[in-house]
Amino acid sequence: MEILQYLNVYSGKNKQRPIKDNLKNVIYEIPCSCNDTCIGKNGIKLATRIKEHKDSTRLMKTQNSAIAEHATSTGHRINWEKTRIIDTDKFWKTRNIKESFHISNINPSLNRNSRLESLFASRLNTLRP
Repeated sequence: MEILQYLNVYSGKNKQRPIKDNLKNVIYEIPCSCNDTCIGKNGIKLATRIKEHKDSTRLMKTQNSAIAEHATSTGHRINWEKTRIIDTDKFWKTRNIKESFHISNINPSLNRNSRLESLFASRLNTLRP
Protein backbone atom coordinates (compact mmCIF):
# COMPACT_ATOMS: atom_id res chain seq x y z
CA MET A 1 0.00 0.00 0.00
CA GLU A 2 1.34 3.38 -0.92
CA ILE A 3 1.95 5.83 1.89
CA LEU A 4 -0.64 8.31 0.53
CA GLN A 5 -3.34 5.63 0.36
CA TYR A 6 -2.41 4.52 3.87
CA LEU A 7 -2.72 8.07 5.19
CA ASN A 8 -6.07 8.62 3.44
CA VAL A 9 -7.51 5.39 4.81
CA TYR A 10 -6.45 6.07 8.37
CA SER A 11 -7.15 9.80 8.38
CA GLY A 12 -10.82 9.25 7.58
CA LYS A 13 -10.77 10.67 4.04
CA ASN A 14 -12.23 7.46 2.64
CA LYS A 15 -15.09 7.30 5.12
CA GLN A 16 -18.44 7.06 3.44
CA ARG A 17 -20.43 10.25 3.92
CA PRO A 18 -23.95 9.85 5.29
CA ILE A 19 -26.69 10.35 2.76
CA LYS A 20 -29.27 13.08 3.28
CA ASP A 21 -31.82 10.75 4.87
CA ASN A 22 -29.42 9.66 7.61
CA LEU A 23 -28.55 13.18 8.73
CA LYS A 24 -29.79 14.48 12.08
CA ASN A 25 -30.14 17.98 13.50
CA VAL A 26 -31.26 19.60 10.26
CA ILE A 27 -33.64 22.28 9.06
CA TYR A 28 -35.41 20.96 5.97
CA GLU A 29 -37.78 22.15 3.26
CA ILE A 30 -40.51 19.93 1.78
CA PRO A 31 -42.10 21.16 -1.47
CA CYS A 32 -45.68 20.65 -2.60
CA SER A 33 -47.02 20.29 -6.13
CA CYS A 34 -48.55 23.78 -5.76
CA ASN A 35 -44.99 25.21 -5.58
CA ASP A 36 -45.28 26.15 -1.93
CA THR A 37 -43.08 24.62 0.76
CA CYS A 38 -43.03 23.67 4.41
CA ILE A 39 -39.97 24.25 6.58
CA GLY A 40 -39.27 22.12 9.61
CA LYS A 41 -36.52 20.96 11.90
CA ASN A 42 -35.59 17.72 13.57
CA GLY A 43 -33.13 16.18 15.96
CA ILE A 44 -33.78 12.70 14.60
CA LYS A 45 -32.85 11.21 11.24
CA LEU A 46 -34.45 13.14 8.39
CA ALA A 47 -35.83 9.90 6.93
CA THR A 48 -37.62 9.20 10.22
CA ARG A 49 -39.19 12.68 10.31
CA ILE A 50 -40.30 12.43 6.67
CA LYS A 51 -41.85 9.04 7.43
CA GLU A 52 -43.77 10.67 10.31
CA HIS A 53 -45.05 13.37 7.93
CA LYS A 54 -46.01 10.72 5.34
CA ASP A 55 -47.83 8.64 7.96
CA SER A 56 -49.67 11.74 9.23
CA THR A 57 -50.68 12.56 5.66
CA ARG A 58 -51.80 9.02 4.88
CA LEU A 59 -53.78 8.74 8.14
CA MET A 60 -55.07 12.34 7.87
CA LYS A 61 -53.63 13.22 11.28
CA THR A 62 -53.23 16.94 10.83
CA GLN A 63 -52.57 18.04 14.41
CA ASN A 64 -48.82 17.23 14.31
CA SER A 65 -47.98 18.06 10.70
CA ALA A 66 -48.75 21.24 8.78
CA ILE A 67 -47.81 19.48 5.55
CA ALA A 68 -50.32 16.71 6.31
CA GLU A 69 -52.95 19.35 6.98
CA HIS A 70 -52.23 21.01 3.63
CA ALA A 71 -52.26 17.75 1.65
CA THR A 72 -55.45 16.57 3.36
CA SER A 73 -57.35 19.83 2.90
CA THR A 74 -56.29 20.52 -0.70
CA GLY A 75 -55.58 17.12 -2.22
CA HIS A 76 -52.18 18.39 -3.40
CA ARG A 77 -49.30 15.97 -3.94
CA ILE A 78 -46.31 16.43 -1.63
CA ASN A 79 -42.95 16.07 -3.41
CA TRP A 80 -41.24 14.02 -0.70
CA GLU A 81 -38.35 13.08 -2.96
CA LYS A 82 -37.45 16.77 -3.44
CA THR A 83 -37.01 17.41 0.28
CA ARG A 84 -33.82 19.35 0.83
CA ILE A 85 -31.69 20.31 3.79
CA ILE A 86 -31.37 24.07 4.11
CA ASP A 87 -29.38 24.27 7.34
CA THR A 88 -27.91 22.23 10.19
CA ASP A 89 -27.16 22.75 13.86
CA LYS A 90 -26.44 20.22 16.58
CA PHE A 91 -27.93 22.40 19.34
CA TRP A 92 -31.73 22.44 19.55
CA LYS A 93 -31.98 26.07 20.69
CA THR A 94 -29.98 27.45 17.79
CA ARG A 95 -31.73 24.99 15.44
CA ASN A 96 -35.05 26.56 16.56
CA ILE A 97 -33.70 30.04 15.87
CA LYS A 98 -32.36 29.02 12.45
CA GLU A 99 -35.68 27.38 11.55
CA SER A 100 -37.48 30.57 12.58
CA PHE A 101 -35.10 32.65 10.49
CA HIS A 102 -35.71 30.49 7.40
CA ILE A 103 -39.48 30.56 7.92
CA SER A 104 -39.38 34.36 8.20
CA ASN A 105 -37.04 34.69 5.23
CA ILE A 106 -38.82 32.29 2.84
CA ASN A 107 -42.32 32.86 4.26
CA PRO A 108 -43.88 29.54 3.22
CA SER A 109 -47.66 29.46 3.58
CA LEU A 110 -47.62 25.79 4.60
CA ASN A 111 -46.09 26.59 7.98
CA ARG A 112 -48.71 27.30 10.61
CA ASN A 113 -47.03 30.34 12.14
CA SER A 114 -43.93 32.43 12.09
CA ARG A 115 -41.88 30.84 14.85
CA LEU A 116 -39.63 33.88 15.00
CA GLU A 117 -42.53 35.91 16.36
CA SER A 118 -43.47 33.28 18.91
CA LEU A 119 -39.84 32.75 19.98
CA PHE A 120 -39.25 36.39 20.75
CA ALA A 121 -42.73 37.67 21.67
CA SER A 122 -42.33 36.87 25.35
CA ARG A 123 -38.82 38.36 25.41
CA LEU A 124 -40.01 41.57 23.75
CA ASN A 125 -42.79 41.98 26.31
CA THR A 126 -40.30 41.78 29.18
CA LEU A 127 -38.12 44.47 27.58
CA ARG A 128 -40.93 46.99 27.18
CA PRO A 129 -41.36 49.55 30.01
